[in-house]
Amino acid sequence: MIKRLLLFSFLFFSFVQLDAQTYGNEWINYSQKYYKIKVAQTGIYKINYTTLVNAGIPITTTDPKRLQLFNRGVEQKIYIEGESDGTFNTTDFIEFYGQKNDGSLDSLLYTNTSFVPNPYYSLVNDTAVYYLTWNNSTANKRITVESDVNFGAYPTLANYFFKEEIHDFHSLKIKNIEIIVIGKYEIEAWYYSPFPTQFQHSKYLYFCEFCLKYMKKKESLVNHIVRV
Repeated sequence: MIKRLLLFSFLFFSFVQLDAQTYGNEWINYSQKYYKIKVAQTGIYKINYTTLVNAGIPITTTDPKRLQLFNRGVEQKIYIEGESDGTFNTTDFIEFYGQKNDGSLDSLLYTNTSFVPNPYYSLVNDTAVYYLTWNNSTANKRITVESDVNFGAYPTLANYFFKEEIHDFHSLKIKNIEIIVIGKYEIEAWYYSPFPTQFQHSKYLYFCEFCLKYMKKKESLVNHIVRV
């Protein structure tokens, strides 16, 4: 009887944990429509009236203040020209800062994120997806327009600044790894693989199917699996 109660308790708490698990799609409101916008280069993007109408968005009957933009489950700040009158006119437009896809989502595939080949390049796709939708709120996220020109009131500027630059020294047109081996499967690589320099230009790259760590030699994979 005690064993049955313990088993029941274990199953009950397991179900409770599973029920509380998040899946990353909690941001979606299934009563709304979402329009996909693909971004392959980082920069400022502009969507005009004609583009929205041609996409089938009922922009003529939608208050522009109700528009929202999402990326990776997070609402993004946008600028909408002329939204204050509650009408999206033919000269109005949407502007937003879009970033191309990087390797941050690839880290979810690894038990140890230090194994991610390149945090700035995705192994799957360089294109990020933004979703345009609208709800019943008129207080959605917007870019604040700064019109202050009283520069004399600003604090004295520092004589230095910090800047981060990322230089990438590879050609996207060169396939540098021929075969990827995962378990019993051999996959021919038909695209550029942004792996670290020491792994490039190898005919075979061996992946552990349990943690996705990769190595150049089959013997290294065998020794790794034994330790795992």
